[in-house]
Amino acid sequence: MLVFTHFSHALITLSLFNIHQQLSIELPSPLQSFTFAQVSAQDDNETSPRLWVKRDDLIHPIISGNKWRKLAGSLTQSERLPQRIISFGGGYSNHLHALAYTCHKLGIPFHAIIRGDYSGRLTPCLRDIASWQGECIWSTKINYKRRHDSDYLDALQTQYPDALIIPEGGASIMALRGVAQSVQELTQQLHQTLTHQRNLIITPVATAATLAGIIQGITQAQQSGQLTQTDILGIAVLKAHSQESDDYLVQSTKDLLCTSTHPRPSWSINLDYHTGGYAKSSKELVHFCTTFSDDNFIIEPVYSGKTFFAVHDLMKNQQLDHYDNIIIYHTGGLQGMRD
Repeated sequence: MLVFTHFSHALITLSLFNIHQQLSIELPSPLQSFTFAQVSAQDDNETSPRLWVKRDDLIHPIISGNKWRKLAGSLTQSERLPQRIISFGGGYSNHLHALAYTCHKLGIPFHAIIRGDYSGRLTPCLRDIASWQGECIWSTKINYKRRHDSDYLDALQTQYPDALIIPEGGASIMALRGVAQSVQELTQQLHQTLTHQRNLIITPVATAATLAGIIQGITQAQQSGQLTQTDILGIAVLKAHSQESDDYLVQSTKDLLCTSTHPRPSWSINLDYHTGGYAKSSKELVHFCTTFSDDNFIIEPVYSGKTFFAVHDLMKNQQLDHYDNIIIYHTGGLQGMRD
């Protein structure tokens, strides 16, 4: 059983502790060292960074990875659980999958607004949502684009006045608090001997909520004198749409951090490893994921695979040698691999 002590902003409440018990959430997630076989064979291990993975994929068999981190804040923003929850996503959405299961276990009616009509060919994700008594509402791609519009959301709230509406991917301000908790875990897991070394934390980026939450968590840790030399790197797993600028993920991150006035750690987003866009892949990436999964733990080519592939490539080209420790977030998402 996890004992919570001295966590800032009162994120850990009795209600969240009870929810952890009801859902069998396993926290803290393990921090595990690993190596890239190809890089280790070429480099001098005394000068190469030490590699760690934050195994958030082990938090829960279904509510895995950053999905629970982002949901925790939303579920506990008031004294009572939401009476109803609505959220958005695609037919393979890890966020909707985790949220539907959570609502099922907690007895909360759930409505998933799905991009596209899968009524004639339910994906494994959507079949699970239906089996957990979630309602799938099919949305045209044109209408789905309105998911951020205030007029659309106001009308949705009027239709479901008792509902908590959670953005696509769980990307809300409340999500940052749950993700920041993982940084608090890191400061305890790395121990005092490592917290003052030069560290780099790396995470995949899609909605930018996980990246923003890590930035917030590192900001808090640095204020208390922990992880003082820590940079953050996001690996974009998608590319901008034709009408968006290349730095839209940077702007999305800044928008989520808009309420923070404290000096922030150094952070950036690498746009070179999305392999053509969201859920796009390449033979090289697939081969890398397969080989890596055989030697270490399972990664998939949508999120974690692109991130580990990017780190492997950057290390192979000695672009990260100035760090002592590299900590990669494994954000789960393995259910999306099902056909």
